[in-house]
Amino acid sequence: MLTTGIDWGSQTVKVVVFDAADKKVLSKDMDVITDNSTWEKVFERALDRAGCSLSDIDHIVSSGVGGKQIKRADTYLTDVVCGAKGAVFSNPSVRRIVDIGAEKCLAMSCDENGKVQDFVTNDKCASGTGMFLDTAAGMLQVKIEDIGELSLQAKKELNMDLVCAIFAESEIVSQIHKGEAASDILKAIHTSICQRAYSLLDRLGTEQGIMAIGGVAQNVGMLNELKAQIGDIIVCEDPCFVTALGAAISAE
Repeated sequence: MLTTGIDWGSQTVKVVVFDAADKKVLSKDMDVITDNSTWEKVFERALDRAGCSLSDIDHIVSSGVGGKQIKRADTYLTDVVCGAKGAVFSNPSVRRIVDIGAEKCLAMSCDENGKVQDFVTNDKCASGTGMFLDTAAGMLQVKIEDIGELSLQAKKELNMDLVCAIFAESEIVSQIHKGEAASDILKAIHTSICQRAYSLLDRLGTEQGIMAIGGVAQNVGMLNELKAQIGDIIVCEDPCFVTALGAAISAE
């Protein structure tokens, strides 16, 4: 039985083709969303990489903010359900998950089967999300892929009010005018976002086995801050594909 999981996020689409019989990922692909047909292109590429066609796929599960728009999907499941399922499949010791997405920060707890026990989310303000990192990178004239490494080069702690995205942008401008280093500003931003993530996780209990998923989990500066505040944290090989993987697994 071959299944496919499609995670249509706010910035990217991720697709995983899964062999349910062998419990093995056959292929995965992703791309930045340019229009409503992006998912189809990514889907077709993933099928090509898996060496199969649409007729070979037994079940398609969609997830994410745009998942309900995928009419070809047989089932739609939330990113909470799929994220937990994919995380536990990737590492059976996982019991709590943090997903810092482009537009929201989400934390969830689950059992040994990847069934969600509880979840909390903070989608009220962009300053606690990955999208704010994009904004900050632009303001500091730094490539988004370099901000994590640059934050590790910070020499001092800055006292910055980053609770609200609008005020946070003004605060960044203020720090730039003061001549503060980009590395120190980025360190403060990473710390603030991780404090939001920690507060969500803390509401779910103290059980260990915490995994970071989503694209921000590939940011070394973010992982460094999470470890400083949370302790040991698990990161799988491709954290941005965890939700799509969970979607594909849920089709069994």
